[in-house]
Amino acid sequence: MTRQPTLLHLALPTYLLLGVVAVALAGCLDNPYLTHVRSLPPPHPYPLRGVLWVMAMMSVHTAAAMAILRLHSWHRSWGRALAATGLSTILLLIAALASMHSPPHHTAYLWWLLLMVAALSVLTASSSVAAWRLSSTLRHL
Repeated sequence: MTRQPTLLHLALPTYLLLGVVAVALAGCLDNPYLTHVRSLPPPHPYPLRGVLWVMAMMSVHTAAAMAILRLHSWHRSWGRALAATGLSTILLLIAALASMHSPPHHTAYLWWLLLMVAALSVLTASSSVAAWRLSSTLRHL
């Protein structure tokens, strides 16, 4: 018997798809660094290589988060949620350090990472509370 995918199973791939679309669209925006610092008039060429690199990083990050979380066996796994939050936070800090004069597609990636860290933090907190409630209920039995 195969299990039907639940909302939890579809959340990360859907979020990745939204991020990929946001990065692709942000690649179409004018790059302020090229316009104001390097004095190159728009229109600028589409930054295909940079956009593809960001999409690849997003895909690897999502795959790593899915491997850490192991959603098929998820059951109040606050430790796995904490590990995924830690990984995402480290990637956010690294991307933030590289964000000076960053093009718009990198800024979209930073927002995507920030929202990922926020969502995983909420998942960690809710899983921790659920595990604590279960353990306190079992102690009183």
